[in-house]
Order: sequence, then structure tokens, then C-alpha cells
Amino acid sequence: MIRLGFWKMWIRFHKSLAWIITVLFHPLLLLSYLFTLVVFFNPLQLSSIPENSHLRFLVLVFLTTFGMPFLLVALFLLLFRRGVTFRILMLERSKDRVMPLLIVAIFYSMLVYLIGQRNQFNQWVYMVFIITTILILLTAFISTYWKISAHAVGYAGMLSMLMVIHAQSPHSMLFYPILLLILLGGMLLSARLYLRAHTPWQVYSGMALGFSLGTTLYFVM
Repeated sequence: MIRLGFWKMWIRFHKSLAWIITVLFHPLLLLSYLFTLVVFFNPLQLSSIPENSHLRFLVLVFLTTFGMPFLLVALFLLLFRRGVTFRILMLERSKDRVMPLLIVAIFYSMLVYLIGQRNQFNQWVYMVFIITTILILLTAFISTYWKISAHAVGYAGMLSMLMVIHAQSPHSMLFYPILLLILLGGMLLSARLYLRAHTPWQVYSGMALGFSLGTTLYFVM
């Protein structure tokens, strides 16, 4: 009985840890992580933004890439689905994720337009938003037929763009954060498989899509 209770606790711990990792690496949070790492480990890359405005910039990124899209999706679910569930907000089921992803993509497209009009940021910032928007649209399209891993797409896109930024900047100190992200990425993808949210091919395909598009940032830096 003691051994059985121990294994139940051990399985429950692993499942809780897998969910924590899944939540922390929600696809909508990844742009906030990307720009936070750039601000702290490669601030010269944001030369168009005054140093005393970096924190304000990060808050703005968080609100516009996570806060407002998250609220829009929740509002849509309340109005048209009559309920907001944790699994839908986490994009767990393929049939529930298409419309939320399209809403986010439309919102991101508006951001891309506004950033382009203001011409206030570095060219690579503009391209990061464009690549992210394309990744969201492709994930939404693929999800109508097949449950590709949105977490893997977002993670691989963020990691590959950070690698390009590091490689193209002589003053970058992103090497160790990138190594840490690779380790955390392994934990994330293992968590998605452990929770049986995806098959290995859905995870591998998400990684391939994210990396292939994320590395296109190289051609504009």
C-alpha cells in the first residue's frame, strides 16, 4: 500500500510538472520571453529604443502579444462557445484551437501594420512580428486537418530567431540563455508527449515548421 501510494504521488507530481511547463511555455508568452532576453543579454540590438524605455517596451510587448489576445480569445469563447475552459485556452484540442488562433493572427496582423506605419523600431523587430504572425496562421490552417503542436511551433520559432540574433550581433551574450532554452525545450516537448497532447510526429513537425520560418530572420538582419 505504501509503495502504491508513493507511485501515485510520483505520477501526480510528474503530471503537475508537465502542466506547469506547458503553461509557462504557452505560445502567446514566447515573444515576451524573446524580447526580454534581448533586452537583458543583447540590449544594443534595440538601439532604436532608449535604454530607459526598455522596461516600458517589455510591458507593451507583454500586453499586446499576450494580454490583449488572451482576453479577446476568452471573450470570443464566452460569447460564442458559452464557456471558457482551461483546455481550450491552452489550445489542447485541435477543433477548439482554429478560431482562437485566427483571432490572435488577426490581432498580430494589426500590430504588424501599426509597427510598420510608425517605423519606430529596428527592422528585425518588425520581421519578428511578421514571422510570428505567419507561424500562427500556418498553425491555424494545419490544425483544421491535423493537430500540429502549437507549443513546438512557437518554441522552435522563438529559439531559431534568438539564435539568428545572437549569430548576427558581435556584442550578444545570448549563448548561455540559448543553451538553457534548449534544455527547457526538451522538457517542454517531453511534457507535451507525457500528457499525450501530441504524437511524436506532431511535435517534430511543429519544430520543423518553427525552425524553418524562424531562421528566415537571418535574411533581414
